[in-house]
Amino acid sequence: MNRSYLRHTLMISVVLVAVVACVLPGQSIQPTPDIGPNAVATAVVGTSQAALTQTAAAQPLATEVSVMASTTIEQAQDGTTRYTDYDGGFEISFPVGWLAVRPNSEEFNASLAKAGAANPMLHEQMTADL
Repeated sequence: MNRSYLRHTLMISVVLVAVVACVLPGQSIQPTPDIGPNAVATAVVGTSQAALTQTAAAQPLATEVSVMASTTIEQAQDGTTRYTDYDGGFEISFPVGWLAVRPNSEEFNASLAKAGAANPMLHEQMTADL
């Protein structure tokens, strides 16, 4: 019985110490800040100014960069075609017989007119990609 009494006393002491440790002396509850009469108007003006800044930053660029300027297509002696994109930093080698053209270029339009007339499925895919 003495052991049980000691166990209960120890548990109650631990709980009491934990409760006392959680209550810091000298700490008071922080008061809620008062909302002034102009607080809502100030928030609305700040939001509208931020929206104007975001809209100005989202305007498209005046000049468009040509795809042709940053890419090359070279025909190798073995019949393969090498497509190089300098902006993207990659290079693709197409096997013999594959059609390699840059999108929205004169060679694309010429291939669309020539190869697309002979192959309706190719014509359909090329016009879908535009």
